[in-house]
Amino acid sequence: MQGNTEDIVTKLKYEEEIKKLAYDFENFSEQERIAYRWVHQNIDDPRNFIPRPCIKKNYKVKDFTDWGISLFNTEENAIKRLQNYTQDKPMLYKVLGSCIAKGNLKKMHGICDIPAKSGHFNLMEYKEVNLRPEFEIIKIVCNG
Repeated sequence: MQGNTEDIVTKLKYEEEIKKLAYDFENFSEQERIAYRWVHQNIDDPRNFIPRPCIKKNYKVKDFTDWGISLFNTEENAIKRLQNYTQDKPMLYKVLGSCIAKGNLKKMHGICDIPAKSGHFNLMEYKEVNLRPEFEIIKIVCNG
């Protein structure tokens, strides 16, 4: 991403946590795109739009992107990855979510990296962003 890396960090939610880690925003950019996310059946569940370290108390942060929101580039990729994670652990739906939500990302929401082969990418949210109004549940993967 263009611009001073320090200036970018000061715009992000979880700025203080990210500053404690090594970070590189070279492959990140503001994007307008459709995105898919695992969510719980109640779209207003507070766990739906927060990063992993905020959900799991003793989460071991490995990378600055752990403070981002995990998203997918297609509905199919989101379903496939969720099913892969929960294949041998059906109770994991209670942690990860059992539905797929579709949303519209806007440049004002933050910066995204390039999707991996799995279709997964991270959104590093800007401060004061609320993603909830941008997403709606489109599919129930499991009634967990």
